[in-house]
Amino acid sequence: MLRTHTAGQLTEQDVNKTVTLAGWVDRVRDLGQLFFLNLRDRYGLTQCVYESSDSNDSTMSSLKSLANEYCVQVTGAVRKRNAKDINSELSTGAVEIVIETVKVLNTSEVLPVQVRDDINVSDDLRLKYRYLDLRRSRMQKNMQTRHKTLQAARDALCEMGFLEIETPLLIRSTPEGARDFVVPSRLHPGKFYALPQSPQLYKQMLMISGMDRYFQFAPAFRDEDLRADRVPVHTQIDMEMSFVDQEDVHHAVETMMKRIFKDVKGVELEDKFLAMPYAEAMERFGNDKPDMRFAMELKTITEQAKQTDFKVFAEAESVRCIVIEEGSQVSRKDIDTTLLDKAKIYGAKGLAWTRVKDGELSGGVGKFLAPLKDTLMSLDDVKEGTLILFVADSYKVACAALSAVRLELGKKLDLIDHSEYKFLWVNDFPLFEQDDESGKWIAMHHLFTHPKDEDMQYLDSDPSKVRGKLYDLVLNGVELLSGSIRINTPELQQKVLDIVEMPREESEGKFGFLMNAFKYGAPPHGGSAVGFDRLVALLCGEDSIREVIAYPCNNQGIFPLDGSPAEASPDQLEELQIKFKKPD
Repeated sequence: MLRTHTAGQLTEQDVNKTVTLAGWVDRVRDLGQLFFLNLRDRYGLTQCVYESSDSNDSTMSSLKSLANEYCVQVTGAVRKRNAKDINSELSTGAVEIVIETVKVLNTSEVLPVQVRDDINVSDDLRLKYRYLDLRRSRMQKNMQTRHKTLQAARDALCEMGFLEIETPLLIRSTPEGARDFVVPSRLHPGKFYALPQSPQLYKQMLMISGMDRYFQFAPAFRDEDLRADRVPVHTQIDMEMSFVDQEDVHHAVETMMKRIFKDVKGVELEDKFLAMPYAEAMERFGNDKPDMRFAMELKTITEQAKQTDFKVFAEAESVRCIVIEEGSQVSRKDIDTTLLDKAKIYGAKGLAWTRVKDGELSGGVGKFLAPLKDTLMSLDDVKEGTLILFVADSYKVACAALSAVRLELGKKLDLIDHSEYKFLWVNDFPLFEQDDESGKWIAMHHLFTHPKDEDMQYLDSDPSKVRGKLYDLVLNGVELLSGSIRINTPELQQKVLDIVEMPREESEGKFGFLMNAFKYGAPPHGGSAVGFDRLVALLCGEDSIREVIAYPCNNQGIFPLDGSPAEASPDQLEELQIKFKKPD
């Protein structure tokens, strides 16, 4: 080994030992006859010191030639620092190495990106030189947290009897809501594989195979538009279980999450996570992934609003409001700019408001709301100084707009305890929703979810009333997991495909192999998939999953490090029998 210890390992127990470290030059201080070198590796940082008054000292000359990010090897004796020089912020801060020899293992050119946590450069520059970016302390901690999270999840699942099994990465194209990445076959010209958006069909067939409990850290590929929590390929903790109901899956996931948070963060989670139906989440919070770290719930006053002469309210499909108890902290400017802009993103035409002053509804639309005074004054948390915000629109728009306003107010009014981890199961989603353009029924999540038993009667007469055995797990307003109890008979699977009007020829081509497998004793089964990158980002306190992925793409789906995607050579295209037509 080129080192006896790491740069985060030495303590007072090692004083007087001769040790060898290897790593990168983090910082040098040349004080003439006294030279300090901070050596860094992924384990930490150690101060090394050399003192000499000899102008011909070769070791001092070697040290003075060093620059940041040179890769070096240092050998010397460990000594205790003077009390006034102890650095309590470092694990090695009580000791230093008295340099005996230093060897340059490799030099470094002038850095295009500084290896410091306080840099302010473009994301593309960081991603182009990702190997330097990953040397930063913040990024090294993120990668270590990713590793610890993976290990904790694997340990928990293995202890519960799950088998880690890999499913294919080249499959038949079966789009699940996003575009597939397709891969041409050289041996079968004109035919294509797809990269899996999830291992859904294959993990279901593993249950038919009798594997009983399966998991893998599965890459999932989706050719879709990008944002902070979406990249072309992400990782999910994919799992499936046989002979289970919804509560069994919940218990397994909760057990895994408890292990992760204990091992990675030292946090003990509650024994059982909160749960609520989808309809309740929409009514109380306006969305299906509410942040439960603060209250401020939405209220519906549609029927009462019809009593007013205010046409915007009286004629609206839905009138919903949100009560801000400490309304004085929200200015008119806040309402007309920040909050209104948030509401408009989700389709709201406006954001009406009024305040409670001297027991009356004052300002904004207050003068139009006299018939609503008793209703509004009786709402929870309404008192002197309260601000009430309204959206009058479709139920869908009112929910989405006020939900966004609620989150913005939670941040502005400092209502969120960022040390809390609030998990919530959202259950009983509608199985189907209508496509806005075609009016056809589509699956809200995916096509393989079993309807709730009590709603099976509506499959033929009114699919809008059918709820699925569906569940999402939300953490602090972020959807971490989606799952369901699956269909396990070919007849019911065909019924669902008929409701979404998938032609029999198409369904046979895409899913025939799964439906055929259902004929051979398919057990009841269900499972879920955890967004692994999202989970790690939350554990690291990062807003973007790109900060916890070693080599992510940028917002345009380009990898600046290697320049991909890149053109294929003419020889490659000819071998694949593909002709590329350039766009006009």
